[in-house]
Order: sequence, then structure tokens, then C-alpha cells
Amino acid sequence: MEQASNLFFLTHKNNSMTVLMTKRLIGFGLKSLFLSLLLLPNLSTLKAAIYIVNTDSDWSTATAFTATPTAADDIIVTAGATLTIDVADAVCASMQIGISGNGTAGTISFNAGSQLTVSGLISLGGTVNNNNTGTITMTAGGTLVCGSLTYNLGLNNTANVINQGAGSSITVNGMVLLNQPGSNNETYTWNVGGGTATVSGLINFIGTSSMNRIAQIVIGAGTMNANGGISFVGVTAANQVINIGTGTLNIGGSGIATSTAGTLTTTAGTVDYNESVVAQIVGAYSYNNLILSGALNKTITGATVTGTLSLQGTATAMGTSPTYAAGATLEYAGSAAQTTSNVEFNSAGVPTNLTLNNANGVTLHAARSISGTLSLTAGNLITTAANLLTLGSAAVVVGGSKDSFIDGPIAKEGNNVFLFPTGNLGIYAPIGISPPSLITDVFQAEYIRATPPRQTRHRYWRWD
Repeated sequence: MEQASNLFFLTHKNNSMTVLMTKRLIGFGLKSLFLSLLLLPNLSTLKAAIYIVNTDSDWSTATAFTATPTAADDIIVTAGATLTIDVADAVCASMQIGISGNGTAGTISFNAGSQLTVSGLISLGGTVNNNNTGTITMTAGGTLVCGSLTYNLGLNNTANVINQGAGSSITVNGMVLLNQPGSNNETYTWNVGGGTATVSGLINFIGTSSMNRIAQIVIGAGTMNANGGISFVGVTAANQVINIGTGTLNIGGSGIATSTAGTLTTTAGTVDYNESVVAQIVGAYSYNNLILSGALNKTITGATVTGTLSLQGTATAMGTSPTYAAGATLEYAGSAAQTTSNVEFNSAGVPTNLTLNNANGVTLHAARSISGTLSLTAGNLITTAANLLTLGSAAVVVGGSKDSFIDGPIAKEGNNVFLFPTGNLGIYAPIGISPPSLITDVFQAEYIRATPPRQTRHRYWRWD
């Protein structure tokens, strides 16, 4: 048994490591051990640093940074200071922009071509006290990547805001939590005025106040990809808002469940429910351009379409038929052959215009009429005598070619000159009529190409 005198205790003070050795080990290991101890890093340099920025600074020269921040460090921007991201490789673990306390607002601003990657949470504004707004300014461009993003509750004179411009990009790899303000007559905004914002997790609007406390996303001319879907949780629709100007909102996940807590409005923009993995709910809102893309069922819950409803990918419309405003268009633009349905093409409320833009073709499921423009861009519309497409007296046809025609009968009302865009078996063979006598006249045409017995070729138009 070794005696106590034969034991050595070696202590590395910087990392509090204690090593117990016996004399038996000294002969072959002591030199290596001491070399290893000398090379051990000082663990105090490995601990995450917290940098507080309280004066206007550029990232590259900020006096608050005693060393260049690493992916393990946390940063707080406060006291009304602006931290400008002027490098392409800025990193940190988390960032608090504006903190709890009176007059503790903070701003980060991006130069064109700059980038900040935050592995964890970006938190905007404090949770109590006044004048602690958190602001992210990307009107000059730049790239921001973070793990998650939260708009904190805040109190008086707090207006947490993100402003994006052309060329800017924000990627949130997790959830966005958008709280209503904690005080009346305040507004929190994510303004996608240009560029792109992509959120992998759920965008969650939260608030239980019925007072004038607004949390909103405004998509001006930019694009927001809500890949994890959108949730409105609250009691007043006017307080949780998505407003789309000319931009685009792409919605993944399970879509948007209709809620009295949320409002979605579109002026001239587009909303695309594009999930391919799970079925989606299409919120009961008024849409300018509504796209149902990706795959699986898209359950419409009472939508209104003022522009175009486009069915793309292999998505299928389910649920309640949308309401089409005057002049609205229904487009079939799938990636596989499509068949119309009573949901999107209901006889009780048909769209004004119909666009065929599917090279694989579309089959009409029932007799339907339109009063506006039939646009033949790609693919054929397959009709039958029972499932007949009728064009109203004022209807017109745009397009028509060997790549897109009516394969089957088509009817036209009215007393105008008209060219029927008919074809069959890959042959485009339009046929025209001179003006009929009465506006109530209806003519029907079909081109048939067949090879009956004892005939080498048989082509003709059938009129009714």
C-alpha cells in the first residue's frame, strides 16, 4: 500500500483541476502531464461574456466589446444606443434590444452586405417600465439569422419594431412570439417593406386585451415565408393584424385557423398556402390573390377572393366555396392533371374569368358558365356534352394554340363574331362564326378527329 508521502496533488488554478498521482506514475507520465496542464486553457476565457452596449457604436469598433464577441456571448443594447452591424461575420448567443427600465431603448442597424447570426433568442423591448423600445433597422439591406424572436410586452411609450428594406433578409430558425403591447394606444410592428423574412417555426400572436394594443406584420413589397404557420390567440381581431400591400405571404404548417383574435387584409398582394406535408386550413379572410399550392387538402373556411384563386402543385380545395368578387379569376396551374370541383368552381358563385395554365390538362367536372375572359395558356380543358363550358355574351377568349385548347364541346352565347378554340388529339382546329341574329342565341362547337373503320382519316366539327 502506498504511503501518503508518495502522493502528489497538482492543482491548475485557472480551471480548479486537481490531479492525484503516485510516484509509480512519475517515471513515464509526469512530463506529459505537466505539458498538458500548461496547455490547458483558462476556463475563465471560455465562459460566456455579457456585453452591454450603451453608446452608439459600430460592431467592428464597439468599445463595449473587450474582445470580438463569439457565438457563446450575450449582448444587450440599451440606454438609447444604436449598434450598427458593419461586418459580414458578426455572431453572438443572444441579444436583448432594449431592456426593462425607464429610458432603456436600444437599436441595431444593418449596413448593406452585413450579417449577424444569433444562435439563440433575440428579444425586443423590456417587459416592464417605460420607453424601452427595441428596434431592428434593415432599410439598407443586410442579413439577420437567429434561433427565435420575441416582442416583449412592454409598457408606456414602447413601440417594438423591425423595419426591412430591399435586399434585407431575416431568417428565424424557431418560433416568433409577437405579444400585444402592455399599454393602450401602442403598436408593435414587423414591417417587411422589402426583402425577405423566413420563419421556420410558428408565428404566434398573443394578447388578451380588448383595448387598442396592436401587434402587426405589414408586408409592403417584400416576402414573408411563414413556414410553420400562423396562430392568433386573443380576444379582439383589430389588435392582431397581418396587412399585405403588394408583397407575398407564403404560409406553411397547418395554415391559419380562423380566429376572432386576428385580421388578415390584402390590398394587391398574394397569400400562398404552400404546405406539402400536412393539410392546411385557409383562414376566412378576404384575399386579393390566393394560391393553394404544395400538396394535400386545403380546407377553405369562408374566404373571399377579389383577384385570382390559383390551384397549383397537387393541392386540392376542400370545405366551403369561396366568394368571388366581380372580376375575379379562377386559375388551374397544377403540376399534374387536375379536375375541377364544386368547391372552387361552384355553380352558385362562379368566377368571372377562367385561366387554364396546366400543361397536363384539366377536366371539367360539371356544366359551368363564365361571363369574362377564358385564358388558354397551357394544357387542354376536357369537356363533354354533360360537362359543358358556356361563355356568356360578353365573354372573350385569350390565347388558344396547339398547346392549349378546348378538347370537347364549348358553347357561346350572344350575337358577336367568335372563334371557338377547339381541338382534339393534339390538333388545334379553331372554327369561327359570323355575328348571330340575336344576343340570346347560343352556338355550340366541337372538333372531332377520329379514324372509323374503312376510313384513313376522319375530321369534322359538330355544331348545335
